[in-house]
Amino acid sequence: MTDDAPEQLQIGPYRVERLLALGGTSAVFRAHHALGGQAVAIKRLSLHRQDRLARTFRREVGAALQIRHPSALALLDAGWAPPTAPAGWAGHPWLATELATGSLADRVGTLPWEIVRGVLVDLLSVLAHAHARGLVHRDIKP
Repeated sequence: MTDDAPEQLQIGPYRVERLLALGGTSAVFRAHHALGGQAVAIKRLSLHRQDRLARTFRREVGAALQIRHPSALALLDAGWAPPTAPAGWAGHPWLATELATGSLADRVGTLPWEIVRGVLVDLLSVLAHAHARGLVHRDIKP
């Protein structure tokens, strides 16, 4: 466990386990639902831009709620960590989504063109779904 995810840290109904990724505006942690045991990803937004934080958080939640697509991760929950949460979490907004572990290439190695094409078609389908709702992702990664 890291300092950002101390032992027994619970945010909402989720037990935070470990840091998965760190970006400029957020950190993503692996967590489990405390009762149901479902593995999830918790995205904790950074507070270094407090003036725009609430607006950014509301926009992300609103956008995620509009996306219902078989190739997109579903938003499961969202909230704000209470002021009594451990340092690094107190007052931070968070989102819980389905957990996607590894990558297709990790599982099967080099991908043949037919599979790559199918993945790209799925990706474009999700982006078209989002764009039809006036949403732009702005952070697509390979």
